[in-house]
Amino acid sequence: MLSESNPKLEMNATVGEVVDGESVMLTCSLKYRTSIGGQENIDVMIDHPGAEEIDKVTKRDIANEISSIVTVKVRSSKNTEQPTLFGPIQCKVHFRPSEHNIAWASNPVQYSSDKESESRILCKSFDSF
Repeated sequence: MLSESNPKLEMNATVGEVVDGESVMLTCSLKYRTSIGGQENIDVMIDHPGAEEIDKVTKRDIANEISSIVTVKVRSSKNTEQPTLFGPIQCKVHFRPSEHNIAWASNPVQYSSDKESESRILCKSFDSF
């Protein structure tokens, strides 16, 4: 199993401009090479403190690429004097052993993206007319 790079984590919101109640899309992708096969043994996890997961889609490409798209709803903590934070966010791709490969079973492989720093959750602004 050989990764061509660390997992790539992307967010469709700008750090520092995450708004309470809004949806944010997080994407984690990884290109890899393996002689082991068995794409069903790959898990993609995205840590996203400060948000509730509302949808997740994982895509597996026959050319040894996997990506997961998670949509989360940002939630600020109520009844607190401190600002609520979204993040830090990070994704991990975990290659689990298959039952057919005993030698590899004792050595599962995990790759992690860089951590994106936390972002203060902003309150929604309401325009008055």
